[in-house]
Amino acid sequence: MKDNPDSKIGTIVTLFISSVIIGLLIYVLTADLWHLRSGLNSSDSTIVLKSFAVYVALFAAVFACGISLGHLAAKVRDESRIRRDALKRSRAVLGGLAAEQVAPYLPDFPCNPADVRFIGKPLDFIGFSGITEHNRVDEILLIEVKSGGSDLSDIERQIRTAAEKKKVRYVEYRI
Repeated sequence: MKDNPDSKIGTIVTLFISSVIIGLLIYVLTADLWHLRSGLNSSDSTIVLKSFAVYVALFAAVFACGISLGHLAAKVRDESRIRRDALKRSRAVLGGLAAEQVAPYLPDFPCNPADVRFIGKPLDFIGFSGITEHNRVDEILLIEVKSGGSDLSDIERQIRTAAEKKKVRYVEYRI
């Protein structure tokens, strides 16, 4: 799996911000210790309280930055995963459409390619078996082409059931 450039930038920014904040913490700590060592009254609690407040504020800032950058990185990963999934599905659909078009010329197709008419929806083909070879219709085939592990849609199942129950009729419509 390729690394996402946005997540690399987020990592670099996080490391930079963390380094700056840790540097500030070390600076404040050493400055406080220097002031206490250099003769300030050690009972002066304001320096200690101020230092503690600065430590807490900087820790909270680091924690908040980490949380927000973590959420941002998760969002980028999710968007990347969604895009990959959409691309995969799109390729599968295009592959299925291409397979539909060449299916009549593949081995074991149930009918002569010249006897087949493409419909598209709700079925892929109607086949009139025997027209080309015998100049008569031996059988009418309702053909749905599927590739991979795809299943029939609800409408396709209903059409299959109607054909199996022989609920098919010929209608002549004159204008």
